[in-house]
Amino acid sequence: MGATFRAPLGNYISPNMYLFVYGTLRKTFSPHAPSAHHRFLADAIFCGKASIKGHLYSLGNYPAFVLDENSPTLVKGEIYQINERTLTILDEYEEIDSQNPNSEYQRRKLDIVTDHDQALSVWVYLMNQQPDGKELIESGDWCCEF
Repeated sequence: MGATFRAPLGNYISPNMYLFVYGTLRKTFSPHAPSAHHRFLADAIFCGKASIKGHLYSLGNYPAFVLDENSPTLVKGEIYQINERTLTILDEYEEIDSQNPNSEYQRRKLDIVTDHDQALSVWVYLMNQQPDGKELIESGDWCCEF
């Protein structure tokens, strides 16, 4: 059973600034070792869990998400409330380059429903290339791969 969704209030966070993470940024990815979550989301506010229709691929040490609204597979992840500074830092980490249409990832805003039926708009990093030859993670859960 997932955590109850909670949307904290306060001036730390811009309104509607939420992030869906599905790979190395997840808190549950590596609870006993330093991880990208600890480096980039330590001050973010955990809001709950969610799943989005699509496909998850292994790129070796990290996954990539391809959105597919017709997919029976749900990509599992966590939602965090973040600020602009964190989003900018994550764009650098994910190597988002708005001037380069061939970057590995793109950041998009999606309307989703959390595991507790809360409608929410979230930022998500999606694979910006064809997943040709990449290993499909059939479970849709990167954390289950370890």
